[in-house]
Amino acid sequence: VTEGDGSFAQKLDHAGRYMVRFSSIGKTDARATFRLTAQQPRADLGTIVMRDNHNVLAAVEVTAQKPIVTNEIDRLAYDVQADDDSRTKTVLEMLRKVPMVSVDGQDNIKVKGSSDFKIYKNGHPDPTFGGSNAKDVLKSIPASAIKKIEVITEPGAKYDAEGVSAILNIVMVDGTSVKGVSGSVNFGTDDRANMRGGTYVTTQIGKVVASVNLNASRFGDGGRKQHDYNETFFPTGERTLDVGESGYKGLFFNGNIDASWDIDSLNLLSMSVGGYGWSNKISSPSTISRYNAQGDLLYSYATRYGTIGRPVSHSIDGRIDFQHLTSRKGETLTFSYMISSESNPDHRAIDYDSIAGLVFPLPYNRYFTDVKQNLTEHTGQIDWARPIGQKHKVEMGAKYINRLNDSHSIITYDMLGGEPSAIDTDSRFHHRTQVAAAYASYTFTAGSLSARAGLRYEYSHLQASYPDGSHESFSANLGDWVPSASFKFNISDANSLKWAFATRISRPGITELNPATFDNGQSVSYGNPNLESSRWYSSSFTFSHIGQKLNFNVVPGISFSRNGVTERKWQQDGKTYSTNANELRALWLGLNGYVQWSPFSGTQLMLSGSVGYGKNKNNSLALQAKGMNGNVWCNANQQLPGGFRLGAWGGYWGNAFNGLYYGGYGNGWYGFDLQWNGLKDDRLSVSVSANMPFTRWQQWNSNMVRGDYRTTSWNRGYVRSFGIQISYRFGSLKAQVKKTAATIDNSDRSSSQPSNGGAAGKGM
Repeated sequence: VTEGDGSFAQKLDHAGRYMVRFSSIGKTDARATFRLTAQQPRADLGTIVMRDNHNVLAAVEVTAQKPIVTNEIDRLAYDVQADDDSRTKTVLEMLRKVPMVSVDGQDNIKVKGSSDFKIYKNGHPDPTFGGSNAKDVLKSIPASAIKKIEVITEPGAKYDAEGVSAILNIVMVDGTSVKGVSGSVNFGTDDRANMRGGTYVTTQIGKVVASVNLNASRFGDGGRKQHDYNETFFPTGERTLDVGESGYKGLFFNGNIDASWDIDSLNLLSMSVGGYGWSNKISSPSTISRYNAQGDLLYSYATRYGTIGRPVSHSIDGRIDFQHLTSRKGETLTFSYMISSESNPDHRAIDYDSIAGLVFPLPYNRYFTDVKQNLTEHTGQIDWARPIGQKHKVEMGAKYINRLNDSHSIITYDMLGGEPSAIDTDSRFHHRTQVAAAYASYTFTAGSLSARAGLRYEYSHLQASYPDGSHESFSANLGDWVPSASFKFNISDANSLKWAFATRISRPGITELNPATFDNGQSVSYGNPNLESSRWYSSSFTFSHIGQKLNFNVVPGISFSRNGVTERKWQQDGKTYSTNANELRALWLGLNGYVQWSPFSGTQLMLSGSVGYGKNKNNSLALQAKGMNGNVWCNANQQLPGGFRLGAWGGYWGNAFNGLYYGGYGNGWYGFDLQWNGLKDDRLSVSVSANMPFTRWQQWNSNMVRGDYRTTSWNRGYVRSFGIQISYRFGSLKAQVKKTAATIDNSDRSSSQPSNGGAAGKGM
């Protein structure tokens, strides 16, 4: 085994005369002789030259390659590094090519046609990839920093049980240990005044490998605001009309530093620090009008909503993982700790003017909000995995989360007529959530059969208090058992059949539990401290085919819940009242699937979609909603001569059924791009793209029914955009930061050095 430059060293146990022969396919053999004695314990063979052997085979033609998509018992994986698009694309753009994942023209992400999923990084929850700004983070990270994207369709007992039926796992690159520095720089812009730039650099010093990834983006509406229309009908015959527009400009930045230390062949320590921040300038003027049953105007007024200054929200997290491999192959013990901190200030002003009509519903014409929210979270976890023989594997683990959240809200009102305000508020709120969980999982594999069963228990304690004494303190305790199971049969090397059963829970949040009453003059809301975790059960079959040219799967399934948390909302005394209850009964019957086909060399086509029937019911409100829903999306890529590649994508989301209260109409998206790779080793990549080039504006319609009143809404936004992205790779380092995982292959490492005697040299 040689080093990266071809040098080698070998320790020999005895003195004597030796001959070493070097052989390589396509080369003639080379020989060298040397003698080792007590007076001369080392020998330097110098440079060994091997000449070409002209009696070699003809050129080898590769007619098949490793599938870019692989399917396991609990997940589907897309090999990003095997896709040439990863050189210039962002992670968000690569998601368009991942089966079971869709990204529409507004960069909204769905997995299996649903927004009910979480994003992990390297198998762990990561605040950098979470939250409502996930699409901005993924849009900022170059795909060249990603190894693969996994769609974990059956998370199992190992993963948190709350809230999701799928996990999108972003696996960062890893690799071998070669000295040097490598990296890339990228820049992109479009006609919507959006710009982004970033850099990725990795290097190695001894047994420590480190990488830095920094990205910054500027988002703007390009002078094209979104238009909003909302009309609400009440049982009295009155109606409210809200017409406005909204726009924003903002800055977003994120980065992370990762490092790993190969302590020895059995122990690995990895560390990371990352975070993101953003600052938005929001403007949202609108006009609100109220009419009686006869159509006469009761009142109307204009609102002007906007942020004050540029409040900066940020999050930073750090984690450390220590993995120990035992002498038993495949047995791992991992200890993990993560700390994250998040700050979300909110400074805004809302003005009411152009007042008309007989009566104005509010006693004030302006108010200011100054909200400071700080979240700190500590997480500790231990995971153990051990194979038993060739057929069995056991996994167990435990986790503890301590989440602290503090907020300070100041609301100041300017009263009509200059009267002193009696409703100014200065409220401080503190709540703590503690979650303790343990899991056990068993996997059986024998030939074509594999099965897995797991059980997880999660206990949560929530405690809330008001340091200012404005409301009473309260607490809640929740405990949940979460079973799961799956079975897979490999019909052949290309075809498999899988069945899976899963239980997911959705814990009520602190706002839903808080019994304190909040009244702003127009609406009254309060929580329900007696809420329980809602439980969702699902069962599905998956037939998969993974071939050299054609990959597809078909997934029929059912999911249901009998105690879902749902909002109760009603009108009383001219105000809107709302609370929550475990009253939702939900059923979903659906079919998901995808097809990926490479009919010719350099051609790739992908079609994915879902269709299903849903029914939601609330007996206490005598309210029921049911209907069909469907989604479809596609992607096509064609390699062209001269280093060019042409791509196209598109899709359609149906939205006729969207829960108990909401329904809507479908909308579609499409786009094209052309990429060129050039210079030595294709180091320079340039891509131009067009998003919905033949459509300027798009409208999204929806209906909302809440028992005794309903709202019809539409939003209209500018969707056409043209952009360019440039990426340049530098250096030649192959090494990447190692991450702790269930198995680690250290066979590529060699540290043999002659100590008591031996030979060294360099081959060319």
